[in-house]
Amino acid sequence: MKLKISINSNYFNKNNLVLLFLIIAKISFAQDTLFFDKHWELSEKSNAEYYRIYTFDNNKKNSGLARDYNITGELQMIGKLSFIDKTNFKNDTSNGTFTWYYKNGNKESEVNFINNKENGLKTFWFENQKIKIIKSYINGSLDGENIYYYPSGKIKRKEIYSNNTRKTGICYDELGEEIPFFEYEIIPEFPKGMKGLFKYFRKNVKYPIEALIKKVEGRVFVSFIVDSTGKVTDPFIYKSSNEIFNKESLRVVSQMPNWKPGKNDNKPCNVKFTVPINFKMLKF
Repeated sequence: MKLKISINSNYFNKNNLVLLFLIIAKISFAQDTLFFDKHWELSEKSNAEYYRIYTFDNNKKNSGLARDYNITGELQMIGKLSFIDKTNFKNDTSNGTFTWYYKNGNKESEVNFINNKENGLKTFWFENQKIKIIKSYINGSLDGENIYYYPSGKIKRKEIYSNNTRKTGICYDELGEEIPFFEYEIIPEFPKGMKGLFKYFRKNVKYPIEALIKKVEGRVFVSFIVDSTGKVTDPFIYKSSNEIFNKESLRVVSQMPNWKPGKNDNKPCNVKFTVPINFKMLKF
């Protein structure tokens, strides 16, 4: 925020100087900035791909607006926060309208939050601002009619939800004719499913020697992308109880075999996953 101030020398005295200082100080401390890497984890400015500016409400130190930007300066999101935790942004409380934007400045999606839960209609747009999807939420759960559109504006599919459970669903072609129903989102699958994944970890995770010597146990959450071909890419530590386990956790995730790729709207797509890896010593 830039402030342009014109000063009349006839009224420039000690009291006005103090007032001017207080105005500038108030503006200077009304905003805080955080920098994020491509995973939306806190980072140094030199490694950032996004940044967030908090603008605090008048006379309040822990509520206001959050504005997220691409590092190149384009607005990415703006939303209302009823609580801002300056020590850990993940504890912020969303209350009010949140809007996300394409790089060209057009809206990408918008929804209202009540105590961190989506409520009401969530609307998604194509870049040309034609409506793409309308979803209905109650207290964070899908509830009501969800409608998906073709870029032409014709309805692609309708789904009715109750308390996050789909009750009915219909799909249409671009001519408006009903076609066989298919899942809009299909998550990737590890060979032989979750049982296969846990078996892979049990077989391949090696307890770090240093941790054995120190008799340390812990848990690490590793995030990664399963790309549209099923390959595991871009693993990183999301959360760790002890960095002594980080190297081994990244190794074992990086060496996972290919997954069955996920789909979005019946097309293969990239999907982000986070898995926990437990390090626990056997007791005899």
